[in-house]
Amino acid sequence: MLIQHLVTLACGDGFTPADTLSAIRKTVSYERLTDAEFTWILDFLEKGGKSLSAYPRYRKITLEDDRYRVIDPQISRMHRMGIGTITSNQSVQIQYTNRRKIGTIEESFASKLQKGDVFFFAGRQLEFFQMKDMVVYVKGTSKKSTVTPTWGGGNLAISDTLSTHLRREIEQSQDANTNLELTCLKPILSAQQRISHLPAVNELLIETCKTREGQHLYVYPFEGRFVHEGLGFLWGYRFARQKQATFTISVNDYGFEILAPKDYPFQELFSDDFFSLENLEADIRASLNLSELTARKFRGIAQIAGLVFKGYPSAKKTAGQLQVSSSLIYEVFSKYEPDNLLLKQAEQEVLTDQLEVHRLAKTLDRVRSLSLVWQTTKRPSPFAFPLLVERLNSRLSNESLLERIERMKQQWDGKA
Repeated sequence: MLIQHLVTLACGDGFTPADTLSAIRKTVSYERLTDAEFTWILDFLEKGGKSLSAYPRYRKITLEDDRYRVIDPQISRMHRMGIGTITSNQSVQIQYTNRRKIGTIEESFASKLQKGDVFFFAGRQLEFFQMKDMVVYVKGTSKKSTVTPTWGGGNLAISDTLSTHLRREIEQSQDANTNLELTCLKPILSAQQRISHLPAVNELLIETCKTREGQHLYVYPFEGRFVHEGLGFLWGYRFARQKQATFTISVNDYGFEILAPKDYPFQELFSDDFFSLENLEADIRASLNLSELTARKFRGIAQIAGLVFKGYPSAKKTAGQLQVSSSLIYEVFSKYEPDNLLLKQAEQEVLTDQLEVHRLAKTLDRVRSLSLVWQTTKRPSPFAFPLLVERLNSRLSNESLLERIERMKQQWDGKA
């Protein structure tokens, strides 16, 4: 964002380094900006840094009479077209095969569709025909589908405050006088209590279940998807350090699942060390493919910093082209300039925003003081079932998700 701001100033009357640095440090976000960091940014904009100095398009500003200015009209024009700090997936048009427009969806959703797939949009059942020139062509159909496009920006994890109230609601669900929502959930909560256990506020429920897939470990901290993603991989890593195995992790807003080979001794290996805050970031880095997560985050950073041009209005680039461009720059920085500040920002955003390491540390500290309730169930409980479906939904199959769920229900009929 600061790089974009400086180029914006340079597109106008220009800026002097000393005065601009003084003004920037008056903001909360950059009050701790060091001289070395500001010097790196100026060098990056003026010369392209260590890695991109050979390419004129990355040399954006020039020092003239103690002021930095943009002297290349093309760089100024490209900057104005790409200005802004909100990045999102490219949207594509949905049209009937007769060219009548219906609306727009994200390209990330459209890229997963195959000819004949049916999805629900704008109150209609639509059958995917083809995608060409950033337009999705569809036909009306009577086939049914439960797939509905969603915008990636609408995915919000449970907050710290909401998770606290959620745990209280579950504990209060046993009271005679409950609210309307809990009354509707009574059958599910009753089944959970019968098959396993309903955790109180001062309890952490951990379930183990053995199926043909292997040994399942289900944990319910009720802290939100992002925290559970970090916690699931962290615990998986700490289990694997004691006994090697291949794990499959699935998460949702209520808990996480670790699927291991049959007869994996989860309870025997478990100890207070799993709540330890020592070497937390190091363990997370070891447990996750941070380079892949960082590369995805870098795409948005590269767009805001002006390293990736989205294209002119009449010839916009696809999301795939943008990803290729940002991926190439990411690989160059990773190999030849590992101390690049944009790389460090991408990694830090993964840890703080996507994995919420600060909340993960608070969660470990909170659950360490709870009473552990271990339950061994003959089949996945109502709390565990959504985690199982989450994992099934990511598999390749020629059966629909509903068909697979129905088959599992039939297999479990008669089991307590």
